[in-house]
Parts: sequence; C-alpha cells; structure tokens
Amino acid sequence: MVHFVYILQRRADDSFYKGITDNLARRFAEHNVEAGDSKKERNCQAELVEA
Repeated sequence: MVHFVYILQRRADDSFYKGITDNLARRFAEHNVEAGDSKKERNCQAELVEA
C-alpha cells in the first residue's frame, strides 16, 4: 500500500499542517470542508503545499 506525506497551509491563518494518508485526494477534500460552527472547520480551508 502506498502512503503519502503531505503539507497543507491553512488559508485562515497561514499555519501549516502535516499528515500522512493512503488516499491524498480524499484527505485533501476532508481538510477543505465547508466552513461550519467549530473553530477547526473554519480553519480547514487549505492549500496543498507539498506531497
């Protein structure tokens, strides 16, 4: 099984997030959920920096 290490930059505050996944497209979509009520969701709009 192939795994990806990725780095995202959050648009809200320019912070970085790193992670690992076996499905990069799915995981990226999960990070870019619509803005909701929670602080986590509001900060999740992200741009893929490196994979």
